[in-house]
Amino acid sequence: MPFSIEQKYALLERITRAASLSSLLDLLGEEIERLGLVDGYIVNLFDNDGEILSSQKVRLPSEYRYLEDTYFGYKVSLKGDTRNTNVRAFLTRRIARLSTHESSEDERESLARWRVEDCVALPLMLEGQPEAAPIGTLMLLKQGGSIDERIFALIDELTALFLAPVRAAWASAYLQDFHDRFQRAAGEHARALDFIIEINNLTALESVFDKFAGDVFRQIPFECIGFFLLEDDLLKNKRVSVAAPRFQAIGDAWTSYLRDCDYDLHSLSGGVSHAFLKNSPLMFHDAQELLHLPMSEMDKQALRIMQTPRTLLVLPIRYQGKPIGSMAFFSLTQIVAIPTADLQLLEKLAAFLGTAVINCKNFALNQAQNAELERLATHDVLTGLPNRALLRDRLQQGMARWARQRQAATIAFVDLDHFKNINDTLGHSAGDRALVAITNRLRTCLRQSDTVARFGGDEFVIILEDLDNNGNHEQVLQRVLEGLCEPIRDLGQDFSLSCSIGYCRYPDDGEDADTLLNAADVAMYQAKQLGRSNIQCYSPDMRVNAGKRLTLEGKLRHAAENNELVLHYQPKADLKTGRIVGVEALVRWQNPELGMVSPGVFIPIAEESGLIVPIGDWILRTACTQALAWQQAGFSIPVAVNLSAKQFQSPGIAARVRDTLNATGLDPHYLELELTESMSMGNPEKSIEIMQSFKALGITLTIDDFGTGYSNLSYLQRFPLDKLKLDQSFVRDMADSPEALAISQAVLGVAHSLRLKVVAEGVETAEQLQLLMDNHCDEMQGYYFSRPLPAEQCTQFLQQKQQLSLAPVSPSKVPTPV
Repeated sequence: MPFSIEQKYALLERITRAASLSSLLDLLGEEIERLGLVDGYIVNLFDNDGEILSSQKVRLPSEYRYLEDTYFGYKVSLKGDTRNTNVRAFLTRRIARLSTHESSEDERESLARWRVEDCVALPLMLEGQPEAAPIGTLMLLKQGGSIDERIFALIDELTALFLAPVRAAWASAYLQDFHDRFQRAAGEHARALDFIIEINNLTALESVFDKFAGDVFRQIPFECIGFFLLEDDLLKNKRVSVAAPRFQAIGDAWTSYLRDCDYDLHSLSGGVSHAFLKNSPLMFHDAQELLHLPMSEMDKQALRIMQTPRTLLVLPIRYQGKPIGSMAFFSLTQIVAIPTADLQLLEKLAAFLGTAVINCKNFALNQAQNAELERLATHDVLTGLPNRALLRDRLQQGMARWARQRQAATIAFVDLDHFKNINDTLGHSAGDRALVAITNRLRTCLRQSDTVARFGGDEFVIILEDLDNNGNHEQVLQRVLEGLCEPIRDLGQDFSLSCSIGYCRYPDDGEDADTLLNAADVAMYQAKQLGRSNIQCYSPDMRVNAGKRLTLEGKLRHAAENNELVLHYQPKADLKTGRIVGVEALVRWQNPELGMVSPGVFIPIAEESGLIVPIGDWILRTACTQALAWQQAGFSIPVAVNLSAKQFQSPGIAARVRDTLNATGLDPHYLELELTESMSMGNPEKSIEIMQSFKALGITLTIDDFGTGYSNLSYLQRFPLDKLKLDQSFVRDMADSPEALAISQAVLGVAHSLRLKVVAEGVETAEQLQLLMDNHCDEMQGYYFSRPLPAEQCTQFLQQKQQLSLAPVSPSKVPTPV
């Protein structure tokens, strides 16, 4: 029934005493509830600044009153959601009823959860001002039955008493709010400025997140925050912060769970991914509402770990307006109503956080790049071992420490023997893998206190600290020698290496890095000269020898251009006729200061220094020129030239030999190339290809020193050979050693079965000659017939038509073969 005059006066008196907007709205609510016509209501007032309706008084049906704080301050845009019931009532200035075809789906779902059967919104309009905008709307909720005209009339009569005071109080509240916002904005600006300065001075992500969480915990009653950043199209947890120790167990449990799973970006069902993908906040004032919504399994597990939190807020972490991650805020103990200003502040801080995150990542990247640059500057790229620069630094530091502690140390040079053969035969990739395998073995052989560095190429340096001054370094070096000699398996193939080790002692052999490294290097070269695969300790005499070797190398480098190299030719005789059937060209070095230098001295130096290639080319050119001269003089005999391993393996060797023949004019049939057995077996397939190129030119090919190398008969039968040379070590001993004779007979038998001629070298006695003839050797050379002769003397030897005497030797001097 309508309000009486007395009731209106009494109500107006109470309205007059109401001191604030909230008091007025509470009084209005009391009167609506006293009427008992509806089960709930929401008062929305118009905010002209934002063109929005903001809920200022909320009363839900009794069983849902715990949600009232969640919907207090809820805003709806007058421009953005025109299907909303309140917006329709405000804009049309007429009563609007919730309907399935006009209202929004979210609005219908919420009211359905509250079991509201009828819902209408009344525009709150001042009497006598039909053209003025409403000051807001009043939404009425009824769970049973419908809201009819009688209820509209009573409510309209009631609200008419409140509209003018509410509008005045709302305007006053707006001015006060504006003042408060201004003051708050100034405080927030100062706070944000402090936050920016502090957070941008941090370089670790964990510190940045902890700083952010600490500021949030002091202002808003959240107890747990999870930070997630985008990596590899996944949102990965980077930190979980809690407000107090009593929440640490929950934080640890969530951290542990997130360690094994990440949020993907293929679904909006997860709160963390939803805020990221939408680049907007996601707020649940009461997390109980989540139970009615589709959730990802990760969110369900998070709610279980949080023991069903009360409030959830998820914010995107932005950088330059784009999301780079998300933050999930949980209130575990109470429902948190976050004022709009605080939410806006959080969003601003989240943007600053995004900048700080990028700064930290850039700092970490710069640190990593600087560390990598430092590592590259001090470590070998392939093996990861210290390089020369770091080796010297450690050696300097070590010497300072050793001097203080009166401690000895060993510095060792390790050089891999014939390592170039691996690169040349198996390729540089195989060589790199071998170096890595060698590095791992070195680390295994050494102690924790020792240092190993890659000095360059196939050279390593080891520093052995003699902590107890007991000199047990020799055992360690022997272990290294044995370890590096073990076969290496690479891509299903086994190959073996050896190494030469030279070492010196601190302080006995030097007290500075250069002296010690040089001494160890000298000792290592001594190990190589003694046959490789051994260990040599430095002595001062070695330095003298090394100096002589260096002098020889320097003089040898200019020997060819100074016309110091000469060729001597050793005749070869046929063992059936005794006639000369060829000569072998042998290089000699006549130095004006040193005199005649033995080939056994300068050839190894030429091999190690690489000078053997230009010297070999000179030998080939000179020998071909001399052979042509003999042909023109009427002596049509071939000349044999030795190819060194480096020369044979050098690029374009076949083309260089062809060009030499063309340049000198020698018929290729009068050139014989002698190849060592070990050289041709290093990479048989490549060797066959080169040999076939030689054979295509018409050159005769001979395997030199047969029986001293691999003796791989399966490859021997594939080589396009013409002759074998029986090594002089067998020839020398065959008259006195049944074993040497047996080996020689075996070589002869194999060669003849392969239709190859056999040339015996180093024949010096009649007994050796007789044995060779008895076993059907084809040719011989040696001092028994003629020593190597200069070109002029060899020409005279040919002119004299010298022949080998084939007179038989007494059988008593011939040994019985085993």
